[in-house]
Amino acid sequence: MERPSDAEILAFEKSIKQEYMASDLVGSKVATAELFAEFQGDEVYEAKLKSLSDNFSCIRKVRKDGNCFYRALAFSFAQVALQNPKALQTLLATKALMTECGYDMDLLLDFFQVFLDACSLKNTEELLEFFNVEYQSDTIVCYLRLLTAAVLKKDAILYEAFIMDDYPDLQAFISSQVEPMNVEADQIQIVAMANALNCCIKIANLDHSAVGQVGINYHEIVPREEKESYKIYLLFKPGHYDVLYE
Repeated sequence: MERPSDAEILAFEKSIKQEYMASDLVGSKVATAELFAEFQGDEVYEAKLKSLSDNFSCIRKVRKDGNCFYRALAFSFAQVALQNPKALQTLLATKALMTECGYDMDLLLDFFQVFLDACSLKNTEELLEFFNVEYQSDTIVCYLRLLTAAVLKKDAILYEAFIMDDYPDLQAFISSQVEPMNVEADQIQIVAMANALNCCIKIANLDHSAVGQVGINYHEIVPREEKESYKIYLLFKPGHYDVLYE
């Protein structure tokens, strides 16, 4: 088979980018059962989707742009804040953490305020509209990335062990994998976010690993301060996160 030309490769990449750029940053709720159409005929995925749909009725899709974990988490956290004002206190406390770790909150106050505004809306409809304004949505993602970096710096001894085989130091990891936009989050970033926002993040793993007796596998990240933590549910498909609803 002949190698595609450079022009063909660029055209393909452009078509893929146009496809995801045309999707909503955060979509409306759809039934979990709609996922079956994506994996029709694949017995492993179908078995996992059956297990998933027994516990989660709806999914909210998030744009596949490398920011999906942070965006899905931020939207879910803001939904929690609609019902639980104590979540706002958790968000307010992040300002002190950022300052403690060397970030100038005078420069980042606008980023923080956008997230606070989202968490102070009246209902999910307003929140969905807010998150689909690209500037606002990306500003929140940027703030969460910097907040993740602050958590990693504060507890450097705890987190360095996770990256020492691949990066010379924690700052190198932060500079290449945390702070830049459009870079996917991994385990270490998820743990940091659970601690920063005091939320329990339960992730359903929709991958092609063998199905055991329990059906779909779940990974639950619990903050160190479990008292009055908030539960957030996400769906993981290789390289991507969406929001789940019980």
